[in-house]
Amino acid sequence: MKRLLVAVLATLLLLALFGCSEKKELDIDKLSEELLSGGVFSETLEPVELDILGYIYDVSEDDYAEAAVYCSSGATADELAIFKAKDADAAKRIAEAAQQRIEEQIRGFKNYVPAEVPKLEKAYQTTYGDYVLLCVSTDPETANTIIAKYIK
Repeated sequence: MKRLLVAVLATLLLLALFGCSEKKELDIDKLSEELLSGGVFSETLEPVELDILGYIYDVSEDDYAEAAVYCSSGATADELAIFKAKDADAAKRIAEAAQQRIEEQIRGFKNYVPAEVPKLEKAYQTTYGDYVLLCVSTDPETANTIIAKYIK
């Protein structure tokens, strides 16, 4: 009886461990498309070519497997960045780079267009598994609602 109880507990423990290690997947293209067409940005954002991404975000190509980044013309702070990091350590580095980007943008917009600073202060930033998201928008509530549909 004791062996049966130990076997059952061991099986439950293994099931719990495997259940927790489930990979989180995010459809970057669908999420980007819905945000870009969702009326959450004050202007049309343009895609950033991946070969110049390192100049905007201090990230290494070695840290991400996939990325979708869209920026405004510069007149507004609106921006969308979604990275699929290669692993948890890379996701941490990318999240730090995204936070650094927000801080740099706040410093830049303070004197340039101070009305944009509140957007940056309310920027949505999260790490979801190996994904890092940053969304600076005119309508953060709607953006958060859209993002919540993809992050479960």
